[in-house]
Amino acid sequence: MFELNELWIGEIPATKLAGIESLLASFGAPFSVDRRSNSRYFTICSNHVLSDDLRANLASSLSKTDCPFELTHIGLRSERYLFIPSLGIHRIELSEAGEEVLSAGRILALIEEAKGSQVEFRSVLSSALGEPWLHAIDLIRKRSERRVA
Repeated sequence: MFELNELWIGEIPATKLAGIESLLASFGAPFSVDRRSNSRYFTICSNHVLSDDLRANLASSLSKTDCPFELTHIGLRSERYLFIPSLGIHRIELSEAGEEVLSAGRILALIEEAKGSQVEFRSVLSSALGEPWLHAIDLIRKRSERRVA
């Protein structure tokens, strides 16, 4: 079975870098640190395999650092954790293809929450799928990849 493990942490200020490195080391996760020229922030990436429980614990611990991150696992129990300080933490199950999966019960609850409004349903569905988190992380990644001449 195909397996994918990716951790990306962005916008890490120098004052928090050692603490995050220590946290990742406590999980036995090898990682690489990067800093683009003219950037005051660091980025960390890792492809370390973690069990379901350790992924959940790592996501919880990383959220306390207040640095945005994405932790994705595609495998036996696929899931993605996203964290943006202003939005909090978001977890969703994924299919083997990496698509977000919502149960029928969750979809029915979203329909009920929307109270018949298509606009509201689209909004609550977007949130349930983690779109605001993904959009924010994409913006942060693009900003950190930009080079100032």
